[in-house]
Amino acid sequence: MITAMSYVFTAQQLCLQALAKTIWERRGLAKRIGLPYGEETVTETFLLDLATTYPGAVTIVPFTKWLEGKSGSDWAWSFVSADGSYSYPMMMQAKVLDDADQEYNEIKRTIGKTTMRQIDRLLDVARKLGFPAYYAFYNHITNVARVPDNCNSLQLLGVPMPESWGVSIAAAEHVLSGLPDQSFDRHRAHSMPLHCLLCSFGTGTVGPFGTPGIVARRLRLDERAGHFPVESPDRLPPGVQRGTNRLFDLAYEAAGIVDPDHRGSLIARLKEIYPGIDGVVIVRDRKN
Repeated sequence: MITAMSYVFTAQQLCLQALAKTIWERRGLAKRIGLPYGEETVTETFLLDLATTYPGAVTIVPFTKWLEGKSGSDWAWSFVSADGSYSYPMMMQAKVLDDADQEYNEIKRTIGKTTMRQIDRLLDVARKLGFPAYYAFYNHITNVARVPDNCNSLQLLGVPMPESWGVSIAAAEHVLSGLPDQSFDRHRAHSMPLHCLLCSFGTGTVGPFGTPGIVARRLRLDERAGHFPVESPDRLPPGVQRGTNRLFDLAYEAAGIVDPDHRGSLIARLKEIYPGIDGVVIVRDRKN
């Protein structure tokens, strides 16, 4: 039995928690002094911080110049085991909580002059790829009593930490079901702190499938029962893929190309093959 005395966070989990705390603090400071700190800037700084602090290898390949204000920005993420044998891909779109701490004003936003909402495109692209779709919400709440205390790990340790909600995530299907309500109070019900995505339930290890296995287990967590599904080393967890998807293979290849014209040509090809994706993030476990 894991107790508070023996509870261990993975290094990956601690990294995500620290990044979320940084976003929380920066959003709070930006509100106090009146500086804009919106989705574009938050995402850029988050990705740079992830690349420089994550205990593993992070590859970031933007496909287009940021167009969040016009169409939303949908990034394909893939968590990959150290040896590349397993991966867990997903689509992700970010939204920032307004300065009044009330709403994610852009969830219902349509793309350009069309009637298609950003959330509909996110779900459509994810379905075509066979990936789950998620929202990353950037938060700072002045009244911390509104922040759910729904991290079982922190509860066990007796550590209240609203700052962990600097970045929260929620399944896009749940977000869609909550519309037209765009409020924090509505969407906190199906959100969790970012670091919970890589929760090892106190073991401090990533298991036989690496981080992809942790992500799969966490997203299948039976919240009513309050425990992880049993993971068998002989059975591939649902959502985990053997190897990596071709999208990420091509993006990784592009990231390694030094010649800007050659690199740009491959990225242009990626944009043509995978419309609706604005960039790729590959998070690979560190080799022992």
